[in-house]
Amino acid sequence: MFNFFYAALQQQRSGNAVKVARYRPGKKTVCVRFALGILCGTALLLAGHYGHLLYSVWFAESPPVVERPYKPSTQRYFYKKQPLPEAVEAIESETALPDDTQPDEVDIEPSEPDNRTDLRERVEQAIKELQP
Repeated sequence: MFNFFYAALQQQRSGNAVKVARYRPGKKTVCVRFALGILCGTALLLAGHYGHLLYSVWFAESPPVVERPYKPSTQRYFYKKQPLPEAVEAIESETALPDDTQPDEVDIEPSEPDNRTDLRERVEQAIKELQP
């Protein structure tokens, strides 16, 4: 750019037309300058990253710890800190007899379906509590 101003000044002083010569560097010089530019840019990026790491270690504040209503488990499930509600067992008046009137053998069928449905209800209630 300076060549244009210098040529304009010479032309104004002498009054003659001045020819501006343009300098063009060789391919080797262009490649060396490009490689140096890439090297310097990489060095600046690495220095900036190192400075950022030092800042984050020394000066940055850690975020406040928030107490959550659940705790992480090793099985990758979330459990609430509250226990599950206790199962309420219904006592039917027909099956409950006083101790002195109880027969020796009582044919009681296992109540598997009742226990499973009660368990399902408890699990569904716990899942509903976990969902926001």
